[in-house]
Amino acid sequence: MFDIRCQSVRLTDTNEYYDLDSSMQLKEYRTLTKLSYQGLADLLGLKHANEAMRYCKGIRFPRPDILIQIEDRTNKAVTANDFINMYRDKNGC
Repeated sequence: MFDIRCQSVRLTDTNEYYDLDSSMQLKEYRTLTKLSYQGLADLLGLKHANEAMRYCKGIRFPRPDILIQIEDRTNKAVTANDFINMYRDKNGC
């Protein structure tokens, strides 16, 4: 689905590039890849679409093993630091 080149992600269907030097939240990744919550859950190896939706909306913070899956399966387009930054923004830290 993605090619990593020169610190950017190329969406193979659209030939659009996203700069990996900037932060990307999971909800942005889902939108860019045109995945449904179920499609994202399948990509990340989650059991339910609700889990993916909760991670995207910042309702739930992923466990470390899920963070690793997210980084690996998005080719590091979304990282653990992106979740930490989202938590900080949401909670005023």
